[in-house]
Amino acid sequence: MAVRLEHANLIVRDINGMIRFLQTALPEFRVRGEGKSRDGSRWVHVGTDETYIALSPAKEELDKHWMPYSGLPGVNHLAYEVDDVEALCERMKSAGYRDSTPPNAHPYRKRRYFYDPEGNDWNSCSTSQRIPLIATITSSRMSRMPSDSDGRSASTQRWHCHAVTF
Repeated sequence: MAVRLEHANLIVRDINGMIRFLQTALPEFRVRGEGKSRDGSRWVHVGTDETYIALSPAKEELDKHWMPYSGLPGVNHLAYEVDDVEALCERMKSAGYRDSTPPNAHPYRKRRYFYDPEGNDWNSCSTSQRIPLIATITSSRMSRMPSDSDGRSASTQRWHCHAVTF
């Protein structure tokens, strides 16, 4: 079974501000659904047919604003893989979003981080197509597999390929 993140649900102070942020970062994102919760508050789903961010309004303010990477429980960042991280960076800077990219030199991946209007950190990365692969070949010989009708031994080979990423 392939695993993928179907959606994330965020409680935000400004739904429209978050929609602007998400659509600036990821222009293929659209409002794919919206409505009213049981309590009458607005909810919005922003994303593609495959994945989305559910946005709901905050009902209270925290005494202390949560900060990513502060050591407190919470999400430090969400990351999306994009085709052109530098184009995303230009869009975000032009729209006035604050770059939060830490030093992160990597030979095969470009990463950029930006804070949304709520103070959440978002990571966008693009990966070089020239990532070296390490192939491990495991070969084993089995003497009589139950499916062998003629009683001969069967040979199997398994290949494991791992992308080298850091």
